[in-house]
Amino acid sequence: MIDALASGLSSQGGWVLVLPCVAALVGASVQRTTGFGFGFIAGAGMLSVFNPIVAVVYTTIANVFLSGVSAWQLRQDINYRVTWLLVIWLGVGTIAGLAVIGIALRWWLQSLALVVTFWSIYQGVSAMRARHRKSLGAEAAEPPSASWPSASVPGILAGFLGTCLAIPGPPVIGYLMRLGMSPSVVRATLLAFFSLSSLSRLIVFPFLFAMPTFNVVVLTLIVTATIIGTVFGVILSRIVPENWFAYINLSALTGSAIVLLGALVIHFTSSGF
Repeated sequence: MIDALASGLSSQGGWVLVLPCVAALVGASVQRTTGFGFGFIAGAGMLSVFNPIVAVVYTTIANVFLSGVSAWQLRQDINYRVTWLLVIWLGVGTIAGLAVIGIALRWWLQSLALVVTFWSIYQGVSAMRARHRKSLGAEAAEPPSASWPSASVPGILAGFLGTCLAIPGPPVIGYLMRLGMSPSVVRATLLAFFSLSSLSRLIVFPFLFAMPTFNVVVLTLIVTATIIGTVFGVILSRIVPENWFAYINLSALTGSAIVLLGALVIHFTSSGF
């Protein structure tokens, strides 16, 4: 049993919880509005205070509340076939992530996440350009259909990155946009996928990590901030036009890439490279 959650939080004072709680609130608002953003926004806030395993556990538990409730509210828009294709491959990536989470170097995981994020941005931009050409009446290649082989790479990467860094979104969002789905279907399918992926990790976490009792208070604060952010997201989703979702998601991916790149620069600078 790995006592991964036994951190020195209590000695740092309660004020350090402000950043992860604010990050959870903002991330929940963004994800409920467009379907993506909680992992890297909340994850960045958690990583600034907790060690990587602690951050993953807290972000995962909060995401179960956020994505589960949101997916149920938007269940009529979910593409269930694509969701299950991704979830089955997700299991492979989750197993791989669990095998290395305690030994992998953080900079190595962040480097992989950065490459995947750039790849997803490329896929998303390509999908938007194809949709724009089609709207103008120009010839454009038909979007690919979902299949076992095509879902394998994004599903496995999502499971691996979700387990190790709590950011399963980048490989999946680029894939869904490439399939030519409408923004509302992309949002609902992402939320359904996130709820199932978070739940799958949550099932195995208790067998791997010991949870000290004082962290129940911390978890309660983070989940409360997530619920408040979800309410704000519901309000924003009624205001933000649907055709903005793709641009917001690409902006979120770009923000994720900037955060990951900044973390790598800080790591190598402080290490003297």
